[in-house]
Amino acid sequence: MTIMNMAPHLLKALKRFQANESMGYEVYRRLSEDPRLSFDNAETLRKIAEHEKTHVEIFAKYLGPEVSKPSRIERMLLRSRILGFTFTLKRMEMIQARVMSKAIRQELIQVIPELDFIFQEEDMIDMDLLSLLDEERLVYVSSIVLGLNDALVELSGAIAGFTFAMRNNRLIALAGIITGISASLSMAASEFLSTRADGNHSKKTPGKAALITGIAYVLTVSLMVLPYILLPEDQYLISLAIMLGVVISVIAVFSFYVSVTRAESFKKQFGVMAAISLSVAFASFVIGIMVKNALGIEI
Repeated sequence: MTIMNMAPHLLKALKRFQANESMGYEVYRRLSEDPRLSFDNAETLRKIAEHEKTHVEIFAKYLGPEVSKPSRIERMLLRSRILGFTFTLKRMEMIQARVMSKAIRQELIQVIPELDFIFQEEDMIDMDLLSLLDEERLVYVSSIVLGLNDALVELSGAIAGFTFAMRNNRLIALAGIITGISASLSMAASEFLSTRADGNHSKKTPGKAALITGIAYVLTVSLMVLPYILLPEDQYLISLAIMLGVVISVIAVFSFYVSVTRAESFKKQFGVMAAISLSVAFASFVIGIMVKNALGIEI
């Protein structure tokens, strides 16, 4: 079999892979030229760009040159600015790795033996090099995790308890906001002292770590309290259901981000956080009912 009489599905897969490699080369090249990057990060991205360029040249021998769509490249660069280059590039490589199955890869290698080199390099070298990237925002992921986790676990439980103790959306929102703001200040202070105590062993600056932890906490609490503010006072059960949905959504989004940047299992990350948050919420929910009934308080 040759390129000229290659099966349509193989040719389609090959052209798609070529398009991805061409786009990858441009993305890596342009990111490596960003003056804001450290020398080490720029050098790592430049090396990956060189690998991608080699792949593009091999494809061009068989399929002709591929001109990447500027819109695709600009979208990737925009994501990099918003979500960070580590997440964007690792996600891009993960998607490209799923473009074709192992069976199709083997069929293509039979036609173009040089593809074996490309596939092996894609599977190993690029991801290994990506693991060398040292992005500042990832240094502070632990601070975000601290703020999110504590807000999700502590406040989901507290709000669930308030829901059945108070049975009034406005009172629940008020209690949640007061508790959330107080807890966010406490967590920010704890992170400041913890980072300061680490001294030279930590890449984080105490003030920035504390600020990020506090902001993550406040934003999470705001999302959790919002249903109680927007819905009528007597619809506290619906508000509780929405709040728990918000908790699951926040956990899912952040677990996905962390799983990509740290090359960890999304299911494991999500499962642990969701199980803990929902278990605490359920326990607090029951405690709220028991305390209310035991004290005979009616609101």
